[in-house]
Amino acid sequence: MILPELILFSLCLLIQSSADSPVNFLGTCAFKCSMQNRTYTRAISNRENLTRIIFSSDDPTKLVMTDNGIVTGVEECFIRSGPFIILRRDILGNNTHSEYCCRKDANYDVSENIRVTHFDQWKVFHDYPHLCDVCTGVGLTGTRSFAEVGCNIPLVCPVTMEGQVQCGCDDMSKPENGFCCNDVH
Repeated sequence: MILPELILFSLCLLIQSSADSPVNFLGTCAFKCSMQNRTYTRAISNRENLTRIIFSSDDPTKLVMTDNGIVTGVEECFIRSGPFIILRRDILGNNTHSEYCCRKDANYDVSENIRVTHFDQWKVFHDYPHLCDVCTGVGLTGTRSFAEVGCNIPLVCPVTMEGQVQCGCDDMSKPENGFCCNDVH
């Protein structure tokens, strides 16, 4: 019978093709292109800590949260549908369950300089949930606003790590630093 051999060959081919993938992304969907290579901070914060959310184009499926430069969490894009996105994050020490959260982008600013997001609480699922299992429509009880940080290191400092954006002369309201004297604003 040739059918089992054909199934085995197809399975080997599938495993081989996924092992040779040129990308090694964390998530299963990607964040919008207009959000990649951008860093946001909470627009309203009464804390001394600076929580930043970094979207990278090196892996457009994940976002990294930092607090005063220390990574505090990594979340991955799990499912996107219109303005809705399900984020997934691992539970430390648990290999069988993950947490999932529904977020809705309010599309407040098409330039993505300011982001307003409605969000649900994190929920634990054993298996991979469906979009409708996580985004139930009754849990979007929180709202957060984020403003893009823009450039985050001085003009004279080199970019040495992911998330850094070097300021240029165009980023300065007045050319008072002595480096941008010929630029007129």
